[in-house]
Amino acid sequence: MITLLRDAAGRMSQHDGGATAIEYGLVCTFVALAILVGLQSFGSTLTEVFPKVVSFPILE
Repeated sequence: MITLLRDAAGRMSQHDGGATAIEYGLVCTFVALAILVGLQSFGSTLTEVFPKVVSFPILE
């Protein structure tokens, strides 16, 4: 019985798929936070730039 538990614990310690998923989740979270902070910082500037880009003479 002890050997069975020791083997099961050894197999679980070698499995790291969950850790990779958590790392990707953290990276996505930090990227989303950076985008939100950037949009809040430059939001007023962007609202002034977009109408100028849309009404650019070459695009008409």
